[in-house]
Amino acid sequence: MVERMIWETINQKIQAAGNILILNPKDSDGDSLGSSLALAHYLKSLEKPHLVFAAKPPSSQLDYLPGFEEISSDLGSLDLNSFDLVIAVDFADLKMLGFAPELIGKLLKKTIINIDHHPTNFRYGQINVVEPTAAATSELLFYFFEDLNLPYDKLIATCLLSGIIHDTGSFAHLNTTPSVIEISARLLVKGARLKTITAYAQNKSLPTLKLWGVALSRLTHNQRYGLSTTVITQKDLAGLNTNGEATEGIANFLNNLTEAKAIMVLKEDSDGRIRGSLRTTTSGVDVSRLAALLGGGGHKKASGFNLRGKLIHTGRYWQIV
Repeated sequence: MVERMIWETINQKIQAAGNILILNPKDSDGDSLGSSLALAHYLKSLEKPHLVFAAKPPSSQLDYLPGFEEISSDLGSLDLNSFDLVIAVDFADLKMLGFAPELIGKLLKKTIINIDHHPTNFRYGQINVVEPTAAATSELLFYFFEDLNLPYDKLIATCLLSGIIHDTGSFAHLNTTPSVIEISARLLVKGARLKTITAYAQNKSLPTLKLWGVALSRLTHNQRYGLSTTVITQKDLAGLNTNGEATEGIANFLNNLTEAKAIMVLKEDSDGRIRGSLRTTTSGVDVSRLAALLGGGGHKKASGFNLRGKLIHTGRYWQIV
């Protein structure tokens, strides 16, 4: 999948670095955090100073991940000058970091290792490991450890398996290949905590289920395009005394609709933007093309985008203004 020589070059960069910054997208998820924390545990074994960073605090539902409490979201105290190597995991575009343009400009002066599985990746690093055939970035990092015969323990195995389970929808998505199953089995042998991971994937709080009920009540279907859509507003989130983590999984859940060729979930964020999630299980349908038209990207079967605006209801339908 990735040539061993590339992994060797990356490991040499890691060994030579004095202080390493591991970057997540602002909207981090199970795969980005699983990948990041797996790398962090490896760096800890090397006694390498490092920092795992995400501009927005990650979902507390992922706090079972070993090392979760060490993730920083304090943008004000982030000093890029203190790092001589940056490892960016699981995001296609530096804009997804949530950084101001000036900070991105400073970041681009650093040595960046870019590891991702999204086909829309801009290859912004000095070293780019971008493999769209991988089910998850965590799958790529599995090969980093295995191809270089690097020792890894149950903590790293749990992080990697969590990322794979997240991006395969608990092995329900079309990206669940035989190699994914084999990799997962090998991670279990290493001691990955499957029961803990699946409990996160399956358990839903009462506020989450209430929000899902609101989303389902607004579900509409366009017969012409075979697209089913629902929306979630900031008022919905505030009224249920919850936050954005409750919206996780709605798109994947709706992806089981038999009548829909594709589904779209629009979520209104507090920063004045609309986040769109697109999913499909239909052969021949590529939702990444629609996402690209809207300024986003992703995979053929799972993509996303974001637009500036807010959601309003006209009395007949929902509209972005």
